[in-house]
Amino acid sequence: MYLTEPRLAGGGVAISSLLEETFLKMSGMLQLGMPNTIVVVDSTPLVDLYDMEAGWGYACRGKFRGFKLHASVNQAGLPLRAVVTPGNGYDGPFLPVFIEDLEADYVLADAAYDSKRNIRAVESIDAVLVIACNPRRGKRRRAQNVELLKTRRYVVEQFNGRVKGNVLDGCWVRSRGVVKKASMVMVGLVSIDVNAIRAVIEGENSLKAVSQYWD
Repeated sequence: MYLTEPRLAGGGVAISSLLEETFLKMSGMLQLGMPNTIVVVDSTPLVDLYDMEAGWGYACRGKFRGFKLHASVNQAGLPLRAVVTPGNGYDGPFLPVFIEDLEADYVLADAAYDSKRNIRAVESIDAVLVIACNPRRGKRRRAQNVELLKTRRYVVEQFNGRVKGNVLDGCWVRSRGVVKKASMVMVGLVSIDVNAIRAVIEGENSLKAVSQYWD
């Protein structure tokens, strides 16, 4: 799995790869103390109007120019896997690599991830599929466990808000290029999981309690 698209590789890739490796190790340690019950996959825009590597994409609030942070989080809203792409990067292809080596009871995602490939990926880890149906794909199936998606998806939305507002605080606009931005994002995610591990060691495992370590 790459922090950035391979075609964007440059001098900063070695640092990005090291940061990604550190993040994956911290994520693994976190899962030892807080096993996954739910994994939620989502993306959030990192708006940057001036970076030459930015792309035009769509988010829940409409069209934007910039980059995307794609991530999977656990039931406490803590990051497990992540990748940064230009804003025009599609969400769906990342779900399989975000869950392929994880254990979970449920995988939650919105309609952007509704595809046969992603359905098979969820089934391959013996998790229960909770993906909203994409109406543009026709009446292929009815979404199962919709109530779980409605009541638990907030953890990734809260993660998106916290990581951008409290942890990164808009810092991605201070550097140019997707590799440098991905490195800055990854440092933030490492800090979240390191502090969360401390919280778990101290006996805290709720989102409300753990999130106090992010501020």
